[in-house]
Amino acid sequence: MKDLLLELIVETKVCKICKLEKPLDRFYQQGRKSLDNRCKACANEGKTWRRRERKKYEHLDTGFCHCCGRKSDSLHFDHDHNTKKYRGFLCHFCNTGIGKLGDNIEGVNRALRYLERHEEKNG
Repeated sequence: MKDLLLELIVETKVCKICKLEKPLDRFYQQGRKSLDNRCKACANEGKTWRRRERKKYEHLDTGFCHCCGRKSDSLHFDHDHNTKKYRGFLCHFCNTGIGKLGDNIEGVNRALRYLERHEEKNG
């Protein structure tokens, strides 16, 4: 009788940081149905880095968003995701907005041009 081979199929995902393919249990759950794009190891490393950097620049946290000027009790440490350089402390709305626009000048400029076009039409 032939030996039966039991093939274990493990679903995997590639981490966007380390670029390694890892089993899904090596990624944190995000919400009900999705997983973080970073493996747990890279996510933890990033969290440690952000805490260290935030502490280094906390003396610059004025309690006001460095983008819109709103007062906030919980400002987000903002940094350039490519260079890792500190940019400022932002309120939730500015941090989320900049992120959703691509976290770059091009995305913000596209949004600005869009608003300007429609202001001219409706103005």
